[in-house]
Amino acid sequence: LSGHGANLAMLALMYRVLAIQPNVGFFRPFSDEMGPNGSDSLCHLVSNLLDLEDDIDSMTAMTLDEASNMMASSREDEMLDAVLAAFQQYKKGKHFVLVSHCFLSNFGSDLSFSTNIRMASALSTPVLLVHTCQPNSTAESLYQDMAISSYVLNDNDNVCKLSGLLINRIPEDKFDVMSGELQTLLAPLGQIAGLLPTTTALQTTAVATIVE
Repeated sequence: LSGHGANLAMLALMYRVLAIQPNVGFFRPFSDEMGPNGSDSLCHLVSNLLDLEDDIDSMTAMTLDEASNMMASSREDEMLDAVLAAFQQYKKGKHFVLVSHCFLSNFGSDLSFSTNIRMASALSTPVLLVHTCQPNSTAESLYQDMAISSYVLNDNDNVCKLSGLLINRIPEDKFDVMSGELQTLLAPLGQIAGLLPTTTALQTTAVATIVE
């Protein structure tokens, strides 16, 4: 799962899968070390919300600092091998594992996205592309963003499959018009997984309320 605003889509997808398949997992290649005892904050959140029994450390392959150092020293292939080994160990006995994107802040969004796609290719996992609509976004600009991402994903060096496109936070007052335009524009790129409007409820609802 990769893209801007992916975390909300990730939680929704995990809850959806849990309704039909309880044996699921969550994997994030690089730990941000911002959770309890230096664990990854997102893995800790997902584990608590979904009552996963996995050890938090097993849900990541290495820290963001370790990944950044390997990238800076031209050891990306070695990094990908380590991620693949950790993922293969973690997914044993599970029917579904959602792999979260990771942002390498030292290398910018373009290189981070390219690295995430290379990881998806190495892990043989399909990709759900997520994009967040900005206040000044138009259907055309959103299409251009998705088209560029799809182009990188479909590069000849990658073998991963695009499973769907999702755009969230489309302004409610523009939703009917923009969603119609996006349905037409995005159709050639792949299956549209969802077009979601901005809702005040999602901006203010506490996690405990969502869980309930």
